Amino acid sequence: MMSGVRSSSTTPTTTTTAMSGHLVHPNAELLQSATKGFNLLFSNNLVGARQDFAANEDPFHILGQGVCAFLEAALGMESGLMAEASRMLALSEAGTRKQMKAPKKKYNTRFPQGLEWEILNADVVVLLGMTHALRCVNGTR
Repeated sequence: MMSGVRSSSTTPTTTTTAMSGHLVHPNAELLQSATKGFNLLFSNNLVGARQDFAANEDPFHILGQGVCAFLEAALGMESGLMAEASRMLALSEAGTRKQMKAPKKKYNTRFPQGLEWEILNADVVVLLGMTHALRCVNGTR
């Protein structure tokens, strides 16, 4: 069980575990929440995943919304869905770039601080490229 205070859903703060008092990664709660949505998506529950991703407006959840729109667009080859996928992925990319530039709080980790945003940004850029390619194949831009 974790305790902590948040100023908003998009600005996580460092939390401590109730038992040990150790610092927890400041984005752990957001990532765990987004993981629930991806688990729904991988279980072929697109409606549930969309609802889960819509609960927060951080780059992790916005990426989830973009992935859902991308999958619908890729499967249906519908130009309206392609535009929505591009819009959501562009929002996620903007959010990750903002987070990558933001000052980082110190916490103990074996990974470099901000690595999660670099990984998320790389994923978004790849999906944006694939969406653009599908839009070009489909004849829409």
